[in-house]
Amino acid sequence: MTRIHTLTRRDWLKITGLATLATPFASLGADDLRVKAKKNLKLAVFTGVYAALPLEEAVKRIKADGFSGAVVEYVFADVRFDPFAPDWEAAKKIKDSFDRQGIKIVGLYGYYNVVAPDPEKRRRGEARMNFLLANWRRLGSNNISTETGSFNPQSEWADSPENATEKAYQ
Repeated sequence: MTRIHTLTRRDWLKITGLATLATPFASLGADDLRVKAKKNLKLAVFTGVYAALPLEEAVKRIKADGFSGAVVEYVFADVRFDPFAPDWEAAKKIKDSFDRQGIKIVGLYGYYNVVAPDPEKRRRGEARMNFLLANWRRLGSNNISTETGSFNPQSEWADSPENATEKAYQ
């Protein structure tokens, strides 16, 4: 008897992702990859590492530390942008500071636990993500970072047996 395995949506995503990643490198040797990586590799950092500093100092330090990009969390010692009470002057000030230093905003910090067991936390995260999706141009990046989260009620970073279920994936 022949058994046929039905591929799930998750299986197709994995296969597609691997094929997409492997295709450009299939014909390159290891030495070619190293040369290409050195030429094209650029480092970025989450701005939360610099949040205790004033904006201008933080951006200058990011550049001095060798980063050419940043995932911006929009919180600094002297300037803060809150998507639940948008101050567009603050957002412009942050964006302009990065532009002046030649630091590309490679992503907007949109992290939230998309499967949070607490519906209110999940609702606030969704609302913030929807705001970022609607306003990415004004905030200076066409990428928004997020996470998958966890069903763990104590920590969005801790594992939970339910995380590996089809319910979690859905």
